[in-house]
Amino acid sequence: MVLKSKKELLLEFFNSNEPIAIEWYRSPIAKLQSRSPYEILASNNVDFEAIDFLFRGLESGVFSNHCKSKSP
Repeated sequence: MVLKSKKELLLEFFNSNEPIAIEWYRSPIAKLQSRSPYEILASNNVDFEAIDFLFRGLESGVFSNHCKSKSP
């Protein structure tokens, strides 16, 4: 069994949940990072700190909570 890296899991998540990625990109957190999730994940230079930051957000549910709060 091959385990996926954090970067691979994040890419898979953002590619399958584009509205969440767009909402996150527009959020104040993204502005603090000064890069979109796609820019962080697509970079050839692996930024472990940024990837860990994104992964912790994914694990904690911040992406799903962010979108749910915008629902009517």
